[in-house]
Amino acid sequence: MESIVPSDKLTGPTCGFGKSLDPQINRIKPAQQSVQRDAEVCSWYSVLATSNIGHVAEESIWGLSVTLLVASMRVMWPRCAAPRRPLLATWCVSAAA
Repeated sequence: MESIVPSDKLTGPTCGFGKSLDPQINRIKPAQQSVQRDAEVCSWYSVLATSNIGHVAEESIWGLSVTLLVASMRVMWPRCAAPRRPLLATWCVSAAA
């Protein structure tokens, strides 16, 4: 399958949704992964212990996760190629909904 963005464009500061991302986004990624892991732990705790407080914590953590996701996309916006911006805007609006 042919890429929409030429491969030489994926290595620069522009957003090719692939190989090269801004260092700020790479700093957010470990936080995002740990937030997702914590949400899963809360989910399994509440299932195994039959305690609904775990579900409350899980849903709050997923809200934080979406906030981090939108913040990541906001950082990507100025570095993103113009043809990719409508897709990025759609993702931001979908995440905010």
